[in-house]
Amino acid sequence: VLSRLSSVFSLPLAALHVYLLPASPSIAFNRGGALFCNLAYYQAGQQQQQQMVSWFLTLCHELAHNHVGPHDAVHEHYMMAYAEGYLTSLLPYL
Repeated sequence: VLSRLSSVFSLPLAALHVYLLPASPSIAFNRGGALFCNLAYYQAGQQQQQQMVSWFLTLCHELAHNHVGPHDAVHEHYMMAYAEGYLTSLLPYL
């Protein structure tokens, strides 16, 4: 799922990292432009199509943090811009 999403966003695969913290409420985070995704969330048992959409939105959220730190209206603007801008690239994977 994440390798396909790297193609959707034209991200180098090396920019995506996976970690496993089952007890963590964190789904993903962005550190220095690298995106880290919690495998525990992926293992939650969603169908692949649901996972693709869920991870797509999560990556939109994290990519928005490349522009702004706080979760505010500006962050929401960037997150929506990513979602709208890359939705067409996501559709073939659904």
